[in-house]
Amino acid sequence: MNTDQPGFADKMLQCKECGAQFIFTVTEQREMAEGDQPVSDPELCPNCRQKGPTTTVASGRQRGQVKWFSRQRGYGFIIVEDSREEIFVHRTDLEGVYSLEEGQEVEFEIETTPKGPEAVRVSLLGAGAQPETE
Repeated sequence: MNTDQPGFADKMLQCKECGAQFIFTVTEQREMAEGDQPVSDPELCPNCRQKGPTTTVASGRQRGQVKWFSRQRGYGFIIVEDSREEIFVHRTDLEGVYSLEEGQEVEFEIETTPKGPEAVRVSLLGAGAQPETE
């Protein structure tokens, strides 16, 4: 296929997964054309394409266990049940509680931020799910 044809130009796109803007480069477009693939705009940024699909529970939420949480600093980390990956969590993303304790079981969603994945809409599961006040 002739890759010098008009129509190849860098394009600014937005990732459907994480919302980040990325450039679909002329080089990527030409590689698709040379590989006899249809040249179409990718829906995911290079980082999300590389990560692949994530395992989630039915509602798009995941489960995990609190690794540690600093009440003073207002953040900590959760270990994702399926992947054992450590995910950052901030106090402002907690629902119904002010802080977390090591070992608590939680349910949450993951959002990709410029600093990496972050647990959001975090709620306690089971016996530890009593509301807490500041």
